[in-house]
Amino acid sequence: MNANRFLRTAVVALTALAAASVTAVLGQAPAHASTAGGSITRSEVIDRAQSWVDRGIVYSPNAPSSYSYTSGPDGGSYRQDCSGLVSMAWHLTSNPVSGEFLNGAGPNHVIAKSDLKPGDALVYSGHIELFARWGTYGGQHGAFVYSFNTQNETVQNPAANSNLGHRGFNSDNDMNQYTAIRYDRIIDDSGPGGTPTGTLADINLDGKNDVLARTGTGDLLVYPGNGTGGFLSSYKVGAGFDTMSSLSLGDFDNDGRADLLTTVAATGELKVWPHTGNASAPFSGSGEVIGSGWNVMTSINVGDINRDGKLDLVARDGSGNLWAYPGDGALGFGNRWLIGTGWNGMSTINISDVNRDGMTDLIGRTSTGDLRLYTHSGDTVSPYGAGALIGTGWSGMTAVLFGDFNGDGNPDIISRVSDNTLRMYAHSGNTSTAFYGTGGQIGTGWGGMTDLD
Repeated sequence: MNANRFLRTAVVALTALAAASVTAVLGQAPAHASTAGGSITRSEVIDRAQSWVDRGIVYSPNAPSSYSYTSGPDGGSYRQDCSGLVSMAWHLTSNPVSGEFLNGAGPNHVIAKSDLKPGDALVYSGHIELFARWGTYGGQHGAFVYSFNTQNETVQNPAANSNLGHRGFNSDNDMNQYTAIRYDRIIDDSGPGGTPTGTLADINLDGKNDVLARTGTGDLLVYPGNGTGGFLSSYKVGAGFDTMSSLSLGDFDNDGRADLLTTVAATGELKVWPHTGNASAPFSGSGEVIGSGWNVMTSINVGDINRDGKLDLVARDGSGNLWAYPGDGALGFGNRWLIGTGWNGMSTINISDVNRDGMTDLIGRTSTGDLRLYTHSGDTVSPYGAGALIGTGWSGMTAVLFGDFNGDGNPDIISRVSDNTLRMYAHSGNTSTAFYGTGGQIGTGWGGMTDLD
């Protein structure tokens, strides 16, 4: 690494660490936390499970003859066993036992294992665990979990061994004994760990925007766009990306090609894979670390906010603040500035020039499914004011992407809906209202993808 690159990396790391300081300390309830028995985001479920790890809570020493109880991050009383851990993480008002979860006591329902997301659970008669993510450990693929198993043992978890030397991990073979369940009141976050969002990019260098998809096993697939709203045959461009909590595409080094930006889930490192120029293998190697502390961000998007011709990052922290990090056009980012507050109410955030004025707009989806447009004011310090309603009924979308997919130069919307079909909403060409119509189906069977860009 040359000196200039080293200095830029150091600055970015310090800047990202500054971002980390504004959010909750591990073990504390995040801002806008749930109430007992109410809706709860996936990130909060994981944070609550992690709080018992950080506190060193142990499985009831005298079980099964008697059980100990302790509090969650914000009170309550939960049994110190496997089902108590899940009850606490889901912020339930009661402590069902494992068999009761099998009967929907959460309230919860059975899902396919391929549909597992962070904060869901795995149960069989007599035992239950909290699902964190898919990944590889000890040379085996499987599920990282939060699990209570043995008297006086601390919580087995994805990041470190328990006091008895056990990691929270089930191999694919171990997973055969489990039933996957989902709490009825869990809701997706936006961005990392939640509903995938992104901006389309031309990955195969043919002048048409493509879709990048990550499978449940961490493979990256390119679905080349045909320029008229459809796809050509997909192909694999990467593996092992199940350890990443977010994926974003953008030309961060100003060479005219889309690079890949990721956040490492376990460490919070920000990594970039510059496009190689090879359409068949666009992202090679292990990537370059350009920052740290980014796992506190609940949404990361890409766009030119300060209008200098270089792509910036827009990131939302756990308190709902929206920050812009100016790109330097050479894989680095400078000191951030605040561009919004109160954005925790948005279940997704996207960036695109929807009104076609040459400036980058924000698009937010509210918890009720309204789609709101925040047009860029031209002021690079305070670019966004009050939003305007541009759509309703979007709560059923499980992925939202923006970009020109039919070749007319206007930013279309590609969304995955709850039946796992892919739909395109073509931009009308209007510059002030009625941007998007009813949309049409362009694909099926997309439910196995854990991220789309």
